[in-house]
Amino acid sequence: MLEKLMELAPRRWYSDMAGYLSRVHLPSPADRWEVAAFQKLVGIDMDEAELPLEAYPTINALFTRKLKEGARPVDDREEVGVSPVDGRLLSFGHVHDQTLVQAKGIDYTIEDLLLDRLEAKTFSGGSYVTLYLSPRDYHRVHFPVSGVVRAYRHIRGDKFPVSPWSVRSVQGLYCRNERIVTYIRSPRFGEVAVVMVAAMGVAHMTLSYLPYDVRKMKEHQNVHIYRAKGDELGIFHLGSTVILLTEKQADFIDIEEGTKKLMGQALFSIRQ
Repeated sequence: MLEKLMELAPRRWYSDMAGYLSRVHLPSPADRWEVAAFQKLVGIDMDEAELPLEAYPTINALFTRKLKEGARPVDDREEVGVSPVDGRLLSFGHVHDQTLVQAKGIDYTIEDLLLDRLEAKTFSGGSYVTLYLSPRDYHRVHFPVSGVVRAYRHIRGDKFPVSPWSVRSVQGLYCRNERIVTYIRSPRFGEVAVVMVAAMGVAHMTLSYLPYDVRKMKEHQNVHIYRAKGDELGIFHLGSTVILLTEKQADFIDIEEGTKKLMGQALFSIRQ
C-alpha cells in the first residue's frame, strides 16, 4: 500500500523543486532566516562546520558544507578501509549468489544495482555496506581506500525516498533510484565500488574528482585518477544513501546495524 502511494507521488517534480529552492538567494535578511530555520529544523551541528552559520547564503550551501580541518580524522592504517560518509548502518554482510539485503525480507542483486553484468561478477564474492545519510549529516562522500578511479557510471533513475521506513517498503529501491557508481582499483583491497544513491528531495549529485557534471556526459566513462583514502569523492546536493562494495570478502570492524559511523572511522579490513 505504501509503495503504491509513493508511486503516485510527484517525486521528480518535488526533487527538482527542492533543489531549486535550496539554491535560491533570497533578499537579506530573509536568506539568513531561511538558512537558520533549516539548520534548526534538521539539527545541523554548526560546531563542526568550516564556516559560521551566517556565511552560508543558501540551504544548499549549508547542506553541502565542509567541516573544520581535523573534524574527521581518517584511520591511516594501511590494512583498514574507512567509512566514506557520516551515516547510519542500514545493512552489511557478505554477498551470496550476487544478492544483497535491502531490508528484512527484501533483497536485490548487484547486477540490478550496477546495471553491468561484468562488474557485478567482479563483486559477486565480496561484501557490502549500506549507509543512510539523514538531513542533519555531513553530505560529502570520501574515498574509503586509496587507489585509482578506473571508471564511473551515472545511472538515470527514479527518486523514491530512501529513509529507513521506505527501504523496508519499496522493493528494489536502490536499483530504481538514480545513482552514480565510482569504481576504484586498490593494490591492497582489490576492486571497490562506491554507489551514491539519490532520493526524493535530492536535486543532484556531483563527483569531486571530475571537473564536469556527469549528468551531461556519457553514462559510463573510463578514467584513470589516483586518490588517497579520505580524499573527497562526491557531494549530495540534499541527502541520500551510499552503498560500498568490495571484490574480496571483508572483515567488518566494530559495526552494528542501526549505529552511526563517521567518515574516516575504520569500517573493514580485507582477508589476505
